[in-house]
This record gives sequence, C-alpha cells and structure tokens, in this order.
Amino acid sequence: MMFVAEIDDGSLEVVDGAQRLQTLEKFMDGEIELKNLKILSHLDGFKFDDMSDAQKRKFGTRPLRIVVLEEETSLERRQELFNRVNTGSMKARPSEIRRGDFENPMMAFVIRMSEDPLFVELCPQSQAKLVRREREELVLRFFAYLERYEQFRHDVHPFLDKYVKERSKDFDEAQLESEFRRMLLFVKNHFPNGFAKTRGANTTPRVRFEALSVGAALALREDPDLDLKDISWIDSSEFVKHTTTHASNSGPKLKGRIEFVRDRMLER
Repeated sequence: MMFVAEIDDGSLEVVDGAQRLQTLEKFMDGEIELKNLKILSHLDGFKFDDMSDAQKRKFGTRPLRIVVLEEETSLERRQELFNRVNTGSMKARPSEIRRGDFENPMMAFVIRMSEDPLFVELCPQSQAKLVRREREELVLRFFAYLERYEQFRHDVHPFLDKYVKERSKDFDEAQLESEFRRMLLFVKNHFPNGFAKTRGANTTPRVRFEALSVGAALALREDPDLDLKDISWIDSSEFVKHTTTHASNSGPKLKGRIEFVRDRMLER
C-alpha cells in the first residue's frame, strides 16, 4: 500500500511509498537484482531481464494499492499518517480517525474542552491513552450521550460520528461549554476522586466517566442548585454493576447507569 496526496497543480505527491516505487523502477530498469532472499534463495542474483516476456508484462501490469489523500488534507495530517505507517502497525482508533476526518466546528470545540485544566485534573489518563486521544473521546461521549443517550442502541462509533456530523451544522457552543463546566465544578466539589475510582489513579474507565458526568449533568438540569448530602451509593454493588466494562456497548445498560447516577443524585 502507498499513500499519495493531491497538490494544487493536479499532480500527486508521494506521502509514503517513495522508496518502494523507486525500488520497483530500478528493478525494471535492470539497475538492481534480488539479494539475500530467505525463502526463495535460489533467486538470489535474479534480474528483471531474466524474466520471460509474458512474466515482464504481468509484472508491469500488476495493480498497486494506492490511497489518494484529498487536496484539502493538511500537512499535519499527512505527517501524522506518515509517522503512523512507518513507526508501527497499531490500528488507528475511531477517536483518532474522527479527529482527522471531521475538521469542523463541533470537533474543534470537543478538542478545546478536552484540554480544560479542570477536566484534565478530574479525569486522569495514562500516557498511552493520551496519545490515542482518549480525552477527546470522553468529551465527545459526554455531549453525545447527554443529548441523545436514549437514542443509542449498540454501535458506539457510528453513533458518535453521526452526532458530530449533525451537530456541526447547528450547535450552541456557549450553552454546551457552560453545561460542561458546571458539571465539572459539581464533580470537583462532591467527589474526592473526581471521575477516577481512587485517589492517585492514572486512568479513568469510560463507563464510569459516562455514568458520573452525564448523570450529574442531567441532575443539574433538573436542579441547578443541587447539593449532594450522601454519595455512599458510589461504593455500592449496584453502581459497580452498572459501571463494569461488559456494560459499555448496550443501549439499555448505558441508559441504566446514567439514570442510576441521576436518580441517586436527585434522591429518587
């Protein structure tokens, strides 16, 4: 596979694969020969001209898999793609793909909120997760679930992608930011560990964050002056059951954990 990008004059710039193309060209021009083959060792020293005419035609018409990046693709994204292809085989997460695919006001807002100092303080993440854009993923889940959790069925990432596309056309940035910050202040004032399970934890489970953040925001919508007197439920077996990993991608379970927190906060 090779990656090329369109440039202004209509030509294509090789982002990744230049060395492979040059090697093929030199092989067909007879400038290089096969060497140090581990499996087909009997072909050591083999050159393009050693092929029959039929073999040469087949070699010359063999299709190559090429991904063409649109002209609008930024230099930063081209460089990030090059680094990913050449430094490892780790598959890009949906949160990373979304960051590149959706360069729109909603994603720019999500990225900005993910850098909020209070959010960073309350929602610890390992360095490995930070590299994979975990904070952006959590912030996007907060807004998407806050507004549409009752519509969620099973597949998280198509649900989030659809939300980003639709909300980018029409969203009240000031209102969403105010609600996000109000929720963060509430968590700061009432939960000693923030969104994490324990003080000093270096990561925050997604299901726990979703339950506490969205549940708190919904409770604050009903009672803006809410002041918790009892948070013992956060250590209950019921809360643990609602926030275990296996509960993550289910509509009813998402609804259950969010509304459990909302209702406990409102003392229902």
